[in-house]
Amino acid sequence: MRFLATTLLAILASVGATIGYVLIVAPAQGHARITRDLTELLVLVPDSNARTALAAGASRAGAYADRLSARLPGPPRRDMRPLIAAMYVRCSLALAALPVALGVLFLGITAGLLRRHRLREEYGFASLTFSYVGKMIVAFSVALYVFTALSPVGPPMWAAYAAALSAAAGATLFVGNLPPKI
Repeated sequence: MRFLATTLLAILASVGATIGYVLIVAPAQGHARITRDLTELLVLVPDSNARTALAAGASRAGAYADRLSARLPGPPRRDMRPLIAAMYVRCSLALAALPVALGVLFLGITAGLLRRHRLREEYGFASLTFSYVGKMIVAFSVALYVFTALSPVGPPMWAAYAAALSAAAGATLFVGNLPPKI
């Protein structure tokens, strides 16, 4: 239960960091750079039909956010369409990479179970410190994956795969170093 709470806390911190990053860094970078980054992200989609559909969905999401911000009272807001469109594309790419990330994570869990089997036959020892460090690595890797997906001007998309690999390593440490008698 504490592992779930730690992971959810890391995800909430990641969402908060994303919001802060967007509010502080994105306006300074300007719409031209965000639009250029959006076109670079669209190049990552190899299928031209899927790329066109993703660009159309991104423009619809940007237009919807623009209509919502026009309803808010007060002074006129900044044009958020490029930010929302970039976030839509990044979320779509992260969702497409999610099956690979989960597969790698389950491979890490399997490696940890094999390590745990060695512990049961008394060929090694369990380290609760390594188990706790592995749990923190998994939590922060999930947070990095979420931050990569949600931030329109965040880290490059290969960081999602790096987060999946580090989550698998953390899961191996976590599962493999639990005491044999729980």
